Amino acid sequence: MKQQYGLTLLEMMIALSILAITFTFVGPSANQLYQKNLIIGELNHTSSVIQFARHHAINTKNTTIICPTSDFVSCGTDWNSHKMVFVDDNANNILDGDEIILTTLTQTTDVLISGPSSPVQFNFNGASASPATIKICAQDANDTSARGLFISLQGRATVSKDSDNDGIHETNSGTALSCS
Repeated sequence: MKQQYGLTLLEMMIALSILAITFTFVGPSANQLYQKNLIIGELNHTSSVIQFARHHAINTKNTTIICPTSDFVSCGTDWNSHKMVFVDDNANNILDGDEIILTTLTQTTDVLISGPSSPVQFNFNGASASPATIKICAQDANDTSARGLFISLQGRATVSKDSDNDGIHETNSGTALSCS
């Protein structure tokens, strides 16, 4: 008797059916996990650069600015653009010829970021010139993916939390973050 190797058509169809069912249920969950990790990564990266700017202002006793930019010369308002941190010696919120860029963040394309219309400024004592909120969302603008980074007048950066466990993070005042 000859031994056969291989699969029958029926066995192959059952295996493909199992694979299709698995991908149907696992695919969306994997995408949500990927989006969540992108947002958390961007949140951590932005938070670390903000902390760097604040600590630089304290250590050097200089005004330090973080702002979005498209040309690494002037500040803009689109937080999805590149970001730059620089020492603002004359406190005019503009990168002048004798001022240096301390660090930059590259443009973000995988998430949506919104922030204040003016640059975030840290004074010599680490205080911020005005409170600011930077919101990070997934490309699909789903509110459950929204995360916030809040900068207080004292210059402290805090991350949003889901304090009522409804799946949506809130601002410090308890208002739900919205991506729309």
